[in-house]
Amino acid sequence: MDRREVLKLGLEFAIASVGATAEARSAVPIIVPIIDTHIHLFDPTRTGGIPWPPKDDAVIYKPALPSHYEQITRTLGVVGAIAVEASPARKR
Repeated sequence: MDRREVLKLGLEFAIASVGATAEARSAVPIIVPIIDTHIHLFDPTRTGGIPWPPKDDAVIYKPALPSHYEQITRTLGVVGAIAVEASPARKR
């Protein structure tokens, strides 16, 4: 299993666990606000496309934008995030 497969499995697990336990977590008060220090945002529909993930990856080859991130972390106490630009392409 290569690094990308491990990351893909981790992402699938994280998404599944957020959906499965969001109701249980919402009953627990959040005491410490959380800043996620490393998220990846990408949009395969942008002009010029994106170098990663590959088009044949049906699990993650779709837009990963701030609105989606906010939706999946809403009940977890995340109040902010630091986005990491890993693409050589620049939006102009």
